[in-house]
Amino acid sequence: MKKQLFTILLSGLLLIAMAGVACAIPITLKEVGVNNAAVIRGTFGAPINGTYNVYAGYYQLSINGASAVNGFCVDPAWAPSTTQAYDLRAIDPTSNYAKAAYLFSLSNPGNAAAVQVAIWETVMGPDFTWVNPNAGLQATVDSLLTDLSNMPVDFDLSRYMLAVSPGDAPSGYGLGYQDYLVAAPVPEPATLMLFGVGILGLAVFGKRRKN
Repeated sequence: MKKQLFTILLSGLLLIAMAGVACAIPITLKEVGVNNAAVIRGTFGAPINGTYNVYAGYYQLSINGASAVNGFCVDPAWAPSTTQAYDLRAIDPTSNYAKAAYLFSLSNPGNAAAVQVAIWETVMGPDFTWVNPNAGLQATVDSLLTDLSNMPVDFDLSRYMLAVSPGDAPSGYGLGYQDYLVAAPVPEPATLMLFGVGILGLAVFGKRRKN
């Protein structure tokens, strides 16, 4: 009975730990540049509330002090040019962030600027207006938005996550610094060790019970 209770507790702790890793991973993040970019003029909603010339392309993000990775902006707020606290969160498959993740999967150095604009139009909706769009870039954006209708039902959202700035209120859209869509990171060694210890414990108990 004690062994069964131990197994149940171990399994429960493992599931809780892994759920925490999947849903909210505390990180630090700062934006260090933009690659494959085009300058566009856009009107953004709160908290910016203004029209600006901005870079659209692969946002270069340093996460936990590591080398920069590609990401896309999904929030009408200012970029963090100094290291800030962020959370990595799983993507709701029913949200516009899921569509943005699919657009991310279609990106390459040649269309990164158009993908960013398409993501702004998809996620921000009325909080983003493209002022005097370039005809060539507009055509690529329109093509990408049309491709959303071909998004597979089984598209693997686990490959992407949201980097959310907590701000001064519960994490969410329009709070703190701008949020980003990023590729899901490889689990840290500590996470893999926790998972391995749990599996090993269950395997050892199962063998002992069988014997």
